[in-house]
Amino acid sequence: MVAATGNDSSRPTWVAAVHDPAACPSVLGVAAVDHRDRVATFSCGNVDGIGTVDLAAPGVGILSAWPGGGVRRISGTSMATPHVAGVAALYAERDPSLSGRALWSVMRARARAVPGLAPADVGAGIVQAP
Repeated sequence: MVAATGNDSSRPTWVAAVHDPAACPSVLGVAAVDHRDRVATFSCGNVDGIGTVDLAAPGVGILSAWPGGGVRRISGTSMATPHVAGVAALYAERDPSLSGRALWSVMRARARAVPGLAPADVGAGIVQAP
């Protein structure tokens, strides 16, 4: 399962803890970054030692379909999460033998680390498609 970490932070002043269900150890937690690979001001982080951030993905100003027609640019860790779920599908398509944990490990191992960004904020880094 892939889940958003939450949008309750007000960085740099305050970082909120990762929310459930992403705070569960069996759930891959996704943080949001902007187009310059900076942690989104609203993105929650691993501040309580319970919920962790595993990966990050674009989550600021994402062009999204809107109810009633048209599109809007919206932001949130819920905008970053589909990027990670889609990349997971690409890895699974490439190697159908990958189980949930193996898939998780491959995505973390192939994530792009960004100098200056802490694992508490972006986990292994920004998710990368195969």
